[in-house]
Amino acid sequence: MEQLRRRARDDILRIADEARADPALRGAKVKVEFRGFHADPCVFDMQAPIAQLAMRSYAEVAGVELRKYPATGLTDGRFFTLYQGTPVACFGPDAQDIHGIDESVGLDSMHDITRSIALCIAEWCGVEGIR
Repeated sequence: MEQLRRRARDDILRIADEARADPALRGAKVKVEFRGFHADPCVFDMQAPIAQLAMRSYAEVAGVELRKYPATGLTDGRFFTLYQGTPVACFGPDAQDIHGIDESVGLDSMHDITRSIALCIAEWCGVEGIR
């Protein structure tokens, strides 16, 4: 992954160098900065048994299927997938402006997520009766 990241960075710098040398851009200021967090990309296996169980548990509780979409955010689940080969189920409540100044989550969806996680854990790990 580091090799891919370096290659992408080098490609961007090469394009910036070419732009500086272009006569049509003479005098234009071309500045490239690399800032922020750089992480290895990760894709979760949606067919993994734990992901299938999580989706089934949520549908059972909420009465609707989980929405599947690619996200550019970061989750600790990536460490399990990338570096341990452990399948991950990653999902959460409906959110607005997530991780922003005025972020919020819907309480009903928070309850649905909590119930579906409890069902998922009970089925995955098993339960013991109380004496």
